[in-house]
Amino acid sequence: MGKLSVIALGMCSTLSAWAQETPADFTTQVPLAVSGNGPWYRLELPLSVQLSARQADLGDVRVFNAAGEPQAYALSRQSAQRTESRTVADVKWFPLYAADTRQSVPDVVMKSTAEGTLLEVRPSKAGKQVLRGWVLDASAIKAPLQQLSLDWSREQDGFQRFSIEASDDLQHWEPWGDGQVARLSFADERVEQHDVSLPGQSARYLRLLWQGQAAPTLTS
Repeated sequence: MGKLSVIALGMCSTLSAWAQETPADFTTQVPLAVSGNGPWYRLELPLSVQLSARQADLGDVRVFNAAGEPQAYALSRQSAQRTESRTVADVKWFPLYAADTRQSVPDVVMKSTAEGTLLEVRPSKAGKQVLRGWVLDASAIKAPLQQLSLDWSREQDGFQRFSIEASDDLQHWEPWGDGQVARLSFADERVEQHDVSLPGQSARYLRLLWQGQAAPTLTS
């Protein structure tokens, strides 16, 4: 891991000059890990920072180094148009059920066609089951997977955190990190995050697993 910096936001006292501010002046702090020799770094602003900021223009966000010294930074918003071309494709999804939320990986039976199209995912044992996650059939996509977009039932608003795994045979699964989406509402304000970045590799199937909680019902 590289150098450690901190994003701080939401001042709890009167604003002062940046040079006099310290991380202790702020109500929320989010660590940033950077690597390389710099002097400039480009980082994606964490979702938790966007949700915790009190000012819509993120004017209450500051960046400090590991010594607590304020650092110069600039916020760059993504352009509505991308230079790269991406194809959006719908995929079929299949629920993963388990006896409870403590089971690390649901014990299921998966069936697919000779061409690899997923036909069925069902629990290997009968009895009461809890929705633990989803298997997505991406076998029809003949390109690296760059991004995953999810939508889920309105009854399950809040943060949704899950692990992402990839496979080509439904037997061996490779970890692809963790994902987080969110749908939050308060009064007349609403914040939604539906997209999760993927590593840009090819895979026939993706497995999304919620740990310690039931998974939401996907709608798209």
